[in-house]
Amino acid sequence: MIRKFFVSCVILALIGFGILYLVAKTGLVRVPVFTAMAYALPTPERTVESGTAVEQEMEKQLVATLQSKLSAGTFTDADATLVFSEGTLTTSLRSAIAQGAQEVFVQDSAQVVILQSGEVELYLTFTGNEQNSALLLRVAPTAKDGGLAFDVTRVQVGQLFVPAWLQFAVQWPLDKLVSQLNDFLDAYVSVQNVTLQEGSVTLDGTMTLDLKTLIKTE
Repeated sequence: MIRKFFVSCVILALIGFGILYLVAKTGLVRVPVFTAMAYALPTPERTVESGTAVEQEMEKQLVATLQSKLSAGTFTDADATLVFSEGTLTTSLRSAIAQGAQEVFVQDSAQVVILQSGEVELYLTFTGNEQNSALLLRVAPTAKDGGLAFDVTRVQVGQLFVPAWLQFAVQWPLDKLVSQLNDFLDAYVSVQNVTLQEGSVTLDGTMTLDLKTLIKTE
């Protein structure tokens, strides 16, 4: 009986130590001894400086497309290609945080990196955290129904990698944000294809603007 009790205590202690170790890896709270063992400051793939806002880039590029078609003397198609740098996407991410997530994430350190793997990395530092822990989220964008869809490929909190079966907790709020992005894009362009290369993302599609109105405006 004593032996069984001792074994049970050891098992419970190991489970407790394991939980404390995992919590310490997140960096969300400081766990004496375990934080020093398990946690290190999470870092993004590289540092990105903010750039021109998506809205300004979209307007500039669509106007250039329209001017090119005008120069050619014909509007036989409404094809358009938009290229956004990771600096531009970083600016938009920070603006999104300013509009409703400042209590969760630090606006000035948030950034977006476009990886060679065809993934987008979002780096988000948590507010009010003495360890400066961060959420690193990797997603794979695709074109869907004239807009964009993002599938979560990796979730990291501090130094803890979240297992795939728990990533749904991030997918739902991400889908909500993407829905808002698609509402914005829908007024300008219907996306048919998404291409990623290191440092930028390219959207190919057709303009949904009233071209005749824009031509008169020009």
